[in-house]
Amino acid sequence: MKLSRFLHLWLSVPFGVLIVLICFSGATLVFEKEITEALHPELYKVTSSGAPRPLSEIVPAALASLPDSARAAGVEVSAAADRPYKVNIAGKGRRAVLVDQYTGRVLGESVRPPFFKAMHSLHGSLMFGRPAEGAVAWGPLIVGTTTLVLLIVLITGLVLWWPRSRRSRRRAFRIPVRKGAFPFWFALHDAGGMYVSLFLMAMCVTGLTWSFDWFSKGYYALLGASGGENVKTTSAAPRKEVDYALWDKELEQVRRMVPEQTLTVAEGEVKASLGAFGNARAADVYKFELGTDVMTGADRYSESPRRVKVSGWTGSLHNGSWGGLPMRIIYMLAALAGAILPLTGYYLWLHRLRRRV
Repeated sequence: MKLSRFLHLWLSVPFGVLIVLICFSGATLVFEKEITEALHPELYKVTSSGAPRPLSEIVPAALASLPDSARAAGVEVSAAADRPYKVNIAGKGRRAVLVDQYTGRVLGESVRPPFFKAMHSLHGSLMFGRPAEGAVAWGPLIVGTTTLVLLIVLITGLVLWWPRSRRSRRRAFRIPVRKGAFPFWFALHDAGGMYVSLFLMAMCVTGLTWSFDWFSKGYYALLGASGGENVKTTSAAPRKEVDYALWDKELEQVRRMVPEQTLTVAEGEVKASLGAFGNARAADVYKFELGTDVMTGADRYSESPRRVKVSGWTGSLHNGSWGGLPMRIIYMLAALAGAILPLTGYYLWLHRLRRRV
């Protein structure tokens, strides 16, 4: 108990402000996609109707709006008829051009708003710049260390909160609002932290897999998914001249098989997303012989290596996408609570220091 109290306090005091920043920025990112689309409906919603234009028209139109060196990495075709086609651009970053599939009109480039750029940088590296090659990446290192500290603080907090009698058990879950400031803030920190601790611990554990190699190796080994680096599915290397008419034929073949799934067409493959619940990255990948529209087989998600599944689930558990909209709301509130807990902790600590003076 004394060790838990010591660690809980003296890890929280120096790292509390960093925990606030990381949790708050994470909370803002939960609904980044929805907020961005609400701010720019002219980019993300089409009002035209009719028969969609072929990809052999849409992709060249999208590339014509970019420098000559740009090339398409694939096209995302949503199952929703009112969402534009998204032409993903090859290279670093997540550049994409949105096109009205019914008129062929280029709606614009999908760009992350400045606020969310700042929140991503704050959440991942505390807005430290990209380090020079071979230099220490201080931002991600501090974020990873703070995340590890938060995990220890949450565990010790649960140890301190754990009720040890029937009377204390009745009080442990309550947050009184009419007994004065100190009892309210104490219960908000104590019981409030208990309510969100499991969600915050899930965010910490999954986040640490990207922060430290030693943690990642242990995490995947514990889940029986060790062996090599994280597996990433990659498309076949594109030829200099891509026949986008073949993409149309491949898309049509897969669309007949899975008419209600979002499809992403790329050179030699069509990826079919399996839905919004569970592993958000889950997809079946239909393979085609390069230069033809002959389907050579399919890589089923159900038959994927365990590491691929664990990697996808790790991302979904980190951002709450595994449970759809209700779980993402819970995650956002839990992350906001994670930003508030250090502030209430500082209040309680300073209040006790004043009483001792």
